[in-house]
Amino acid sequence: MRKLIVVLALAFMVINLSAQLSNDSIQPTKTPQKVSFKDKLYTGGSFGLSGNFSDYMSLRVSPIVGARISPKFYSGLGLEYIYTKDKRYNKDISAHDYGARLFGQYNFIPQLFAHAEFAGYSYQSFFINGQTAGRNFVPFIWLGGGYRQYISNKSFFSVRVLFDVLQDKHSPYDSGEPVISVGFGVGL
Repeated sequence: MRKLIVVLALAFMVINLSAQLSNDSIQPTKTPQKVSFKDKLYTGGSFGLSGNFSDYMSLRVSPIVGARISPKFYSGLGLEYIYTKDKRYNKDISAHDYGARLFGQYNFIPQLFAHAEFAGYSYQSFFINGQTAGRNFVPFIWLGGGYRQYISNKSFFSVRVLFDVLQDKHSPYDSGEPVISVGFGVGL
């Protein structure tokens, strides 16, 4: 089942990445107009915060660069930085983790979108006593969706809810645990 989900997620990205470039700006418009590739680019990122905040907290910062590939499809690359503080053990643990991601978003309507991405992070591992156990590469396939609110013709604010469907044995997320992030985009 997991292999099927991986194949479907990757197929979704490949099909949408092969879509023809359109003559549209960041926000869909009623009348098509000639737009340069530079005008289809945007930058931004997201911010995520999870945990119960008394004994566990995880903060995620993710800058991105993306492009509007077609009127309904966005794609992009991003970097990730994750800071985790965990006080549930005898010794408090804090970790600095990092990685990268490739994503695609399909707009059902301008405000609602489906999201799929492949990401890989280098996570610091710890033994129960708090000693460092080394680093592990952890792959993720995130699936979910979100809401995008346009602020102007070339800028937007978004909220996403994603789920890790790959569930690598080193994943810090439990099966079915949502990751909620808030992001923004600004046309270049």
